[in-house]
Amino acid sequence: MILSESQSKDLLGSILSLSKADSLFVEIRGTEATHIRISKNCLNTDGTEKSLKLTLNSAFGNKTASYTLNQLGQKEIEQGLRHCEMLAKVAPPDPEFLPPLGPQTYLQSCSYSEVMGNLSLEDLGRILSRTFDVLSQEKSSRIDISCYAKWQKYFTAIANSNGLFGYQKVANLQLTLTARTDDGQGSGWAGAIGFQLSDIHPEQLLESALNKAILSREKATLSPAPYTVLLEPSAVADLVGLMLFSMDARAADEGRSVFSKPGGGNRIGELLFSQNVTLISNPSDPRVPGAIFSSEGVPCFNTPWVQNGVLTNLIYSRFWAKKKNKQPLAEPSNIIMWGSSASLEEMIRDIDKAVLITRLWYIREADPQSLIFTGLTRDGTFLIEKGKISKAVNNFRFNQSPVKMLQNVIAMGKPLSAVGSEIDEIPALVPPLLVKDFNFSSLSEAV
Repeated sequence: MILSESQSKDLLGSILSLSKADSLFVEIRGTEATHIRISKNCLNTDGTEKSLKLTLNSAFGNKTASYTLNQLGQKEIEQGLRHCEMLAKVAPPDPEFLPPLGPQTYLQSCSYSEVMGNLSLEDLGRILSRTFDVLSQEKSSRIDISCYAKWQKYFTAIANSNGLFGYQKVANLQLTLTARTDDGQGSGWAGAIGFQLSDIHPEQLLESALNKAILSREKATLSPAPYTVLLEPSAVADLVGLMLFSMDARAADEGRSVFSKPGGGNRIGELLFSQNVTLISNPSDPRVPGAIFSSEGVPCFNTPWVQNGVLTNLIYSRFWAKKKNKQPLAEPSNIIMWGSSASLEEMIRDIDKAVLITRLWYIREADPQSLIFTGLTRDGTFLIEKGKISKAVNNFRFNQSPVKMLQNVIAMGKPLSAVGSEIDEIPALVPPLLVKDFNFSSLSEAV
């Protein structure tokens, strides 16, 4: 269920007026979502979901509790408030508790369009039907297509007993496609997320997945070792995104992070990456609009994280910012990495030898101190030789730090909206990256 800004403000105001706590922070979130799933070229499932959820955070002094409910009648809300207040009174004191923020100024959101917001299940079906025109072509015979399309619109509204109020509405469409040869040996993948219908091109996505599946049917064996690799945007979004969300100032200052300075403090201001690396968050970028406030109500602004290779900022919670006499700085609400004007195809033409990686899978942190992640390549891993894709190769397990990866950037392509396997809800606009010494630690039997 979607509430307007005025409806949200009225509802939150009425809830705040019922509070008996010293302070109250309230968040309400409503969602409408529709999905279609295709498996082996046939419709598998479709469905529509509607939800409305209220989260209460009551505090007496520095004793706090949280309570969530999805029944928003007057009686249920009052019962939820009393229960939350009862829990807060018996909770242990929180030494890091801070009083609620006062009124804040938030950026104007650009994450909702009426056209995207009013998409129907029938519209979604018509968009997907365009892919079946590609399937009817001869080269797609003996290929199994799986597809997941999810449209959603949602809103988030926050308010507290100190006068804060924020509201944002979002609508987007995510489409991912996997093509598998019928012998199970070849696999290709493509995906995109868009906030405008013009951002989604299902025919192009399916063409890319089909081509990779057909090309990867017969694989050559390549031994694990450090290689120069060309990472497509999905793989870049995962590794760069996981790095960004590890950029916590407290962890760095306390010596628990790759961004910790030997002897104490953090490494803000140091040249830690290749000088061609610039990473920012900008919630107002219409290509990948982000959240305009954090879960604490801290405003999200245009924030540089890395500028020309220099670590520029770290994430500061309200508590840690006060302790260090800094301004709070919210987590990235989108990921934007600068690149060049070169397409992926143009980059391939300039490469003498490298491994092309379509996407990564099952990525897990192996060592937080050095920020090493491990995971698998899948759905299209190829050898590039003399400016052309020469053959498909086996998949690999990798052990790689994105910090080291961004120290070894040779070239960048044109930034594109990307969907990762781990970074799939945070909008990302990142380029393909040519990187040296990317560490493949072992072979993988995955296709």
